[in-house]
Amino acid sequence: MFEDLVGTIETLQKRIRDDGPHIGRYEKRTRVSLIDPMLCALGWDVADPRIVEVETKTTGGWADYALLDGAGRPFVFVEAKKLEERDPPIAQVVGYATQENTRGANVRYCLCTNGDYWQLLDIRSQQPTIFVTHVARDNTAKSALSLLGLWRASLSDGVFNPAVQPVFQQTAPPPSVPESPSHMEQQDVGWTSLDTDFPHTKQPPPSRIRLPDGTEKEIERWRYVLIEVARWLYSTGGLSSERWSEPFGQKYLFSQNGKNPKNGASFTSAEAVKEGHLYIETSLSNRVMLRYTKQLLTRCGYTPSEVLVRLPTHTIDPQ
Repeated sequence: MFEDLVGTIETLQKRIRDDGPHIGRYEKRTRVSLIDPMLCALGWDVADPRIVEVETKTTGGWADYALLDGAGRPFVFVEAKKLEERDPPIAQVVGYATQENTRGANVRYCLCTNGDYWQLLDIRSQQPTIFVTHVARDNTAKSALSLLGLWRASLSDGVFNPAVQPVFQQTAPPPSVPESPSHMEQQDVGWTSLDTDFPHTKQPPPSRIRLPDGTEKEIERWRYVLIEVARWLYSTGGLSSERWSEPFGQKYLFSQNGKNPKNGASFTSAEAVKEGHLYIETSLSNRVMLRYTKQLLTRCGYTPSEVLVRLPTHTIDPQ
């Protein structure tokens, strides 16, 4: 199963690389070329109406796919977008599921995909994102491990069960080095992911930040966590106009000229994401700044766990 899934991912990577512009402008092409093959590789035969219901009518609209349990009832809604659309339709598909559940349905999971990004959410959880993977750029085996939890046989009990490495036996055990941490463990000592609930944001700030592609930056203040994440997302194309122009709750964080897009007032503390192109408001408490950073990552298709910060060894209790 695992090797077959890896093979499917490699095929889809090639299609995205070679035919992405041809596929990406059309949702139908995206579904036929990228999404349907992945679902089928995971045991969800989209041609079998006993397993997958295509174009499911809900109170709020049409869900692109409903994955059915053994009794033929939907328990996963899948919302598909064309490949060139990079913004996961989280609110849309969660809205479908929530409205259906008020009418007696039992849809727990929502899957958003454009054939490249795959984001699974558990709408019963306070931290709904279970995983996000980008098959075109992420490590193939790691993408397969994330997606393997969607295997139909694994979901037969209605609960997502993440795959655990290794998924196959090694032919020979690796040589053991007693009481000696691995190179990677040594590297990660002192690093904390952003999905941590930081109890003391008045403590001395992190000294470095590690971004999803492994890039590291030195930072001086807590606010630079948000700034460096925004700069990295902008440089990779993840922070597109559609993503930064929307408010975060009632607050606008970004503008093209350092002024609030709603009322024209200058930002209290504007920092350039890209000089002359995009600015960010950084007059925020540390806790609010961290919350907005997590929201920004999720909005751009990442999870907070993909960003690490190096904290001081000793926490100073603020007076």
